[in-house]
Amino acid sequence: MSNQQVCPELSIDGTLIFPNTVVEFGPQGPQGVQGLIGPQGVQGSQGFQGTQGVQGFQGVQGPQGVQGPQGFQGTQGFQGVQGIQGPQGDIGPQGFQGTQGFQGTQGFQGTQGNTGAGVSAGTLNFVSKYTGASTIGNSQIFDNGTNVGIGTSSPNVTLEAEGIIRSNRVGAASQYVQINGGDPVGPFITAAGAAKVLTIQNNSTTSSDIFFDQAVASTYQFKQATVTKMILDASGNVGIGTASPSNKLSVNGSGYFNSGLSVNTSLDVGTTATLNGSVLIGSLGDGEYRLRTSGGNVFILGELVVDFGGNQLRYNGSGLNLGYQSITDVSNINAGGKLSIPNIGASGTLNVGSTTTATKRLELTADNNSGENNTLRFVDTDTTSTTNQVIGKIEFFSNDATAPGGSVKAYISAHSLDASPDAYLDFATDQVTGTPIVRQRIQADGKVLFGTTTATAGNANLVQVNGGLDYNIIQRGSSSTAFTIGLNDKGSFFSTTAGGAIAITIPTNAAVAFPIGTQIWFVQEGAGVPTFSGDTGVTLRTRSASRQPFARYAEVKLTKTNTDEWYLTGDLKA
Repeated sequence: MSNQQVCPELSIDGTLIFPNTVVEFGPQGPQGVQGLIGPQGVQGSQGFQGTQGVQGFQGVQGPQGVQGPQGFQGTQGFQGVQGIQGPQGDIGPQGFQGTQGFQGTQGFQGTQGNTGAGVSAGTLNFVSKYTGASTIGNSQIFDNGTNVGIGTSSPNVTLEAEGIIRSNRVGAASQYVQINGGDPVGPFITAAGAAKVLTIQNNSTTSSDIFFDQAVASTYQFKQATVTKMILDASGNVGIGTASPSNKLSVNGSGYFNSGLSVNTSLDVGTTATLNGSVLIGSLGDGEYRLRTSGGNVFILGELVVDFGGNQLRYNGSGLNLGYQSITDVSNINAGGKLSIPNIGASGTLNVGSTTTATKRLELTADNNSGENNTLRFVDTDTTSTTNQVIGKIEFFSNDATAPGGSVKAYISAHSLDASPDAYLDFATDQVTGTPIVRQRIQADGKVLFGTTTATAGNANLVQVNGGLDYNIIQRGSSSTAFTIGLNDKGSFFSTTAGGAIAITIPTNAAVAFPIGTQIWFVQEGAGVPTFSGDTGVTLRTRSASRQPFARYAEVKLTKTNTDEWYLTGDLKA
């Protein structure tokens, strides 16, 4: 069929003319090869400039150019107003003293005054004083030319006073009583005579501090009958029973603490330490122990609080060592090889904690797997158990700042069912509420309850679920033409892909002990038809005489119902 088109014509002035002529065209042929590009025509005149577009975003600033030469210095400006005068500086050193001037002439002597009319009377060696306006008598000061007494006429030493001597502070330079020693031994403050007591007392009612100070670091010694009993050396070490302390406190002998003993770094006991009060043992967080024995024993009759920031407590057979990472040997603690803690604090709580994230644990270690090794036991000593009484409980507590922080997030607890030995086990978790909810319970008869704590009456199933139950089926593929199912196939979904006939065998319970209730699904995916059969001694019950799927892609199921009894159900042939 041809196409009819109106063929335009080109006139001399470049316009197109469409005459009333209809031309028929045949079907268009294939397009030819493109010809060569002709020369570019003359460029036309430039059109009018359009309106300027919106200015684009400014580009990234380029690198700074080379600095040009410095210009000529301008004329100096007018001097500004003088600023405020600054504070006066420190006074300079005093200059040299000038030469002394000439002494002036002595003045005329004045007229002599009238002679007084006082009466003098006193006792030998007493310092005189005015006892009246015109009379002189004895003062309290006695001076025999060798000793001076104040309030006494028989002084036995250079200066002796009867009564209290007081020195009132006038300025910083007169706030003390100074005693100068004339020989290397130095001055003494003594209580002379038999059965005398020397008391140093600050009698102030507002501030009663007493300071002992030295101009240079020297030794303080505390003696009895000229024998040094305690010393504070120039390094600040205190020695009791030793004149050369090597630590801040060195004791040569036994020590007794009836209240509390706080140790922030190390406490070394060479022999035996008996502590009747509380022992608080701290740590610097470096993992080192802070209470140590050197071949001896530590007996703690009171309370022991251990806080090592994550380290544990270990008994090594010769003493009690604190600062190790686990309890590795408790065989010598008592005959039964047990670590007994009858009462830990008022709440009966044993805390094992850490400031690090890698060492927060309570670890039980044994060298074999026989008997009851590595057993964590909860003992209820109450002989009158009641219903739902807690036998033991493990709580998981969190101080997380998220709501509701600082609460028990989960726990595992064992409870007595009634006065009989029956018991049940609860597993509880928390979901934002702040109070854990029991999610699973294992009853005394072995039944497991999910989502409920009460078994349905008359329900003989071992598992009871209150709510939906979701589980994954393992998908397996097999191209074999013959295989026997194994224990790993329990709960699987098999797709057979072999092209020929397939023989699937069910083993005896003696060969493979599948749990009763095991289910395995099969689908014929390939052209090969599976045939199911039981090994000798296995009963396979099915309505299908052929024991084969109905057709390709049909699904069948094996279910174990007794020791050696299985059912084959599903989409089967007759």
